[in-house]
Amino acid sequence: MLLKRHKYVSFLISGRPCYYGENPLAFACCTNQWNIAEILLKYGADLDMVDSNGNTILHLLVIHNLPKMYTKFKKHWLDQQATVTNESDDDDDKGKVVASVKEKKVPLWNRLNKDGFTPLTLAAKLGQNDMFSFLFDERKKVQWCYGPVSCVLYPLDEVDLEIQQEGENAPPGALELILKSTQTELIMHPRLIDLVNRKWERFARRIFFRRFLITLTYLLIFLLTTILDQTRTET
Repeated sequence: MLLKRHKYVSFLISGRPCYYGENPLAFACCTNQWNIAEILLKYGADLDMVDSNGNTILHLLVIHNLPKMYTKFKKHWLDQQATVTNESDDDDDKGKVVASVKEKKVPLWNRLNKDGFTPLTLAAKLGQNDMFSFLFDERKKVQWCYGPVSCVLYPLDEVDLEIQQEGENAPPGALELILKSTQTELIMHPRLIDLVNRKWERFARRIFFRRFLITLTYLLIFLLTTILDQTRTET
């Protein structure tokens, strides 16, 4: 019961409150104590726990900038899901139920907190350069390798989404969050620079110059009408 119970506890560091989650497993992970986390998991601690802010343990590990702990926890979650799936597949009576659960099960690293952030977008929002680079590179998919040359794909979901208008509730992308918060180190990430350059070459340059010419034309017409009006008044 204690392993699964949510309890808000206020911890202090140098007189300041710190955020370690709201259960023993979250505290062990946030303080980088994997040996303690393994013991808690052995006795039934919930890997899918969510605190009052909607943060999973992966969100908390992003906040505390712990990429190695993130990798261990994610691997343990995947192993548990594989074990549960294999055990359930042996039971024919539960086949349909298991299939529906599989469809609804959202990967832990894709879940949103109450602010609408996944672990990746949360790292972008907080300006966690090391954690963001780790999560971004973790998503890459190697298509082929030939000696030192390789073809790598980077999924753009969660990274480059359509910019939301005011009043819309859709979660923002990492690139949008980085630009809005002017996180200099994150903006200089090589993959993000490549992405922005490609967007500029494909369509952004045309949009920019079209809007620039429209604005320039408007200003010239405004200036011309102002001069003509003053000339007419003087005469």
